[in-house]
Amino acid sequence: MAKYVHTLLFACPNCKLPIAISQIREEGNVEDVDSIPLKIKCTHCEKSSNVIAASAKNHYVDAWPFEDWP
Repeated sequence: MAKYVHTLLFACPNCKLPIAISQIREEGNVEDVDSIPLKIKCTHCEKSSNVIAASAKNHYVDAWPFEDWP
C-alpha cells in the first residue's frame, strides 16, 4: 500500500518567485487534489495568499511506500 506526496509549485502573486507546498494524500490523482484550498506564504516577500491547488504552475505526485511512514 502506498500513500502519495503531492508537491505543488506556485508563483507568488506579489513578487512572482516560486512557492512550493507538499501534502501527503491517500489519493494519487492530480484531479482529486485540484479543488483543495491552500494558504501560501512567500518566504521572500512574506505575503500570504489563498489559492486552490488547480492554480499551481506545476504539480508533481510521487507514490511513497506505506512501510516508510511512521
